[in-house]
Amino acid sequence: MFGVRRSRYLTCHNMWPDVADHTAERDTLKTERDAVKTERDALKAEVDRLEKLTGKAAKPPAASGGGDKKLTADEWLAEELKKGK
Repeated sequence: MFGVRRSRYLTCHNMWPDVADHTAERDTLKTERDAVKTERDALKAEVDRLEKLTGKAAKPPAASGGGDKKLTADEWLAEELKKGK
């Protein structure tokens, strides 16, 4: 009977390194998720700032299905800022 208890202890004891690895991986993923959320919030703030500059909720051509002209993001933004003045 003592032998069975000892073998169960050794089996459970050997599993702990895996738990530590998974815990470290989980913590890394949480840190990455938090960084992505922070970046998303910064992008939302930038969108809000640009909407205030242009005076409307402007969507770039790629977001609204395209337009007649092919503009880069910088060219489109420059045009929107000219419209807002």
